[in-house]
Amino acid sequence: MNEYFASCPRGMEELLLEEIKPFVQESSIGKGGVLFKADWRSTLVLLITTRLASRVFLKLHEFKFKSEKDIPKHVESYDWQDFIDIRDTLKIQTILDRDGKKIYKNSVYMSQLVKDGICDKIKSIRGTRPSVELENPTHSFNFRVEGEYQCFKGIVSVDLCGEALSNRGYRPPGHKAPLRENLAAALLMASDWNPKEDVLIDGMCGSGTILAEAALIMGEISPAYLRCGKRISFSFENHPWFKKDEALKKWWDELKTKAYAEGKRKIGEFPENRIYGFDNHKTAMHVSRETLKILGLKREHVPLDLEDVTELVPPVDKGVFICNPPYGERLGDIDELADLYYKIGENLKNNFKGFRGYVFTGNPELRKKIALQTSARVPFWNGKIECRLLRYELH
Repeated sequence: MNEYFASCPRGMEELLLEEIKPFVQESSIGKGGVLFKADWRSTLVLLITTRLASRVFLKLHEFKFKSEKDIPKHVESYDWQDFIDIRDTLKIQTILDRDGKKIYKNSVYMSQLVKDGICDKIKSIRGTRPSVELENPTHSFNFRVEGEYQCFKGIVSVDLCGEALSNRGYRPPGHKAPLRENLAAALLMASDWNPKEDVLIDGMCGSGTILAEAALIMGEISPAYLRCGKRISFSFENHPWFKKDEALKKWWDELKTKAYAEGKRKIGEFPENRIYGFDNHKTAMHVSRETLKILGLKREHVPLDLEDVTELVPPVDKGVFICNPPYGERLGDIDELADLYYKIGENLKNNFKGFRGYVFTGNPELRKKIALQTSARVPFWNGKIECRLLRYELH
């Protein structure tokens, strides 16, 4: 059994805990994620099935120190050769808790101390040091500093993912979406949308992230199926211990092959007219269509139409409506957006009777413009913006 930490955007910890429980022996919520214990195979299954985790870190080394000058020798005492080869490159990020920030002001310097301990250990065994690479390292390490009575605790963990798990692989090149993929999945999972029964309508589909995540959930498709098909490696595959374990390597390759094959089959069997996307911008329509095409979905699977959310009439009598309108981050946007939010509320009131409505926003003043009573306000963070998923019963 190993100890791990699965990170996620703030506000998603409870959902992630529930998602992780079937795979692990012990689990608890930590700051910005979930701590858990599991065996290797359960953890690897989690890597290609989790819809909510951003990354998964394996806890390697823990020690106590009173002075930062003691960090390199504590770090050097660990057997790093099982995780790093001399041809590998590494990056260390230091995270300080509240007590740590009171004493240590330079997290970059702390990272350098950890790097020195790792590299000195590798050099003492293999005669040369691995290189540091900040942009695209083969291995990323986290060094967390937590205050304890009269000393500090240092925890070193290694990222198992490489590329973030939230990067599903369906985004068109050159386009940056306002929602991360795992946040979009969390919004759907926090709603009362039943993918086996309910039609879903995204009234402002933008780049199609919510549509894509809804399709993956409805089809019970691994969120990593494209990554498995493209043979994009996970960083733990570069660890020397993994390269030597032929049985685990074979099992892992078969697991990825199966995830891709099943995903491709389920995409081909996807039901028609269960998910709809609308937007009033032609560019958004084009990007959404490309997103769904990369995912493998055809036009009849997820119909898209150029419609204004304030005038939209649903193509079905009941289901779930969701949208993520702008928050008004630029000066001068608020007045225009106030009218948009008001009209969204009025259209939901007039044309969506029998639906359950959800609006995701990071602006508490704008949400007041929707003249409907909320039945739930679920908190999430979109980057540094505190947001709410608002639920409306539309009778």
